[in-house]
Amino acid sequence: MNINVFEKVSLKGCIAFTIMCFEKYVKHKYNKKNWVPLLDILWKITDGSIYWDDWASKICELIPENILEFKEYRSENFQEITYDEYLFFTGLYKDTDNDLNLILKSIYDIEETYAFSNIDDNNKEAIEYILKILTILKKNNINEPNHEDILFSKFSENNGRGNNFDGKNFSLFLK
Repeated sequence: MNINVFEKVSLKGCIAFTIMCFEKYVKHKYNKKNWVPLLDILWKITDGSIYWDDWASKICELIPENILEFKEYRSENFQEITYDEYLFFTGLYKDTDNDLNLILKSIYDIEETYAFSNIDDNNKEAIEYILKILTILKKNNINEPNHEDILFSKFSENNGRGNNFDGKNFSLFLK
């Protein structure tokens, strides 16, 4: 794949691609775990059903290194997740590796890179995160998703952020 194709893809398209990478990773490494609740949250960024800030706040708390930092649930430590979610996600991440953490953190970082700014660099920083994720897939002998699936989401739409679409259509777990 020519990584430069992402210069013409919207930010939502780039994030969708990274979520597709995450799904391939967990399907390959942790297929027996229930990823649906996390994927339901991740894919919301593409359909416009949640404000980007709200999505980012929730995802930040769900990144393994962040949620696992706390050995027990205290509401003052979490603004976005409930006690039941804490229990579910800490259980989900049990016995997972740091690559999973790095992929989720990269998905979050792509959104945060452009959260409060114009996207005037044709996704250069997003592409760096995509490359990091693709390196993890390659290291684990996991084929990358088909990038052509998200080429419809153009950088020229909505100031680089792209129009809303139902990303769940690209999911390996949700339909």
